[in-house]
Amino acid sequence: MSTLVVDIADCRVASSPSSEIVTYALGSCIAVMLVDPAAHVGGLLHFMLPDSSIDSRKASDSPFMFADTGIPLLLRMVSRLNPDPKRLVAYLAGGSNMMDPDNFFSIGNRNIAAAHVLLRKAEVPIRSESVGGIVTRSVGLRLENGSVWLKQQRSSGPPAAQPAGVGRGPGA
Repeated sequence: MSTLVVDIADCRVASSPSSEIVTYALGSCIAVMLVDPAAHVGGLLHFMLPDSSIDSRKASDSPFMFADTGIPLLLRMVSRLNPDPKRLVAYLAGGSNMMDPDNFFSIGNRNIAAAHVLLRKAEVPIRSESVGGIVTRSVGLRLENGSVWLKQQRSSGPPAAQPAGVGRGPGA
């Protein structure tokens, strides 16, 4: 199995059943994984911030840094691999409040909301998500069967609400 590693503010796509796409140490960042399991096509975006309007030059140089520029680009990249749009589903992970336990800046929550809005607009259903809380997460997408794996590490800090688990639907 070939493993493609996605760094922060990065994205990778693949169309081989022997591919796995992974990213590590998600805090407030979000991993958006898109997959058509029957076609063995998918991609993973690791974005940092919800809105590129804070720095248009940075968005131009690093479009994967932001949800509003990275998610549409991920969708275009995956579309070039010819998935069946009716089978394309998304998985989300991340959006923690690791460095902001009082939720003052609310970056994690804003990232989660941005991903939901953009995927809904693109009519890509979110199959499941593991978001929020104060945990770091690492995730991977296996294209041989479209499965997602998740590892999470609880932060030392105040207790937080349990995040929704991968394999459960949004709002579960």
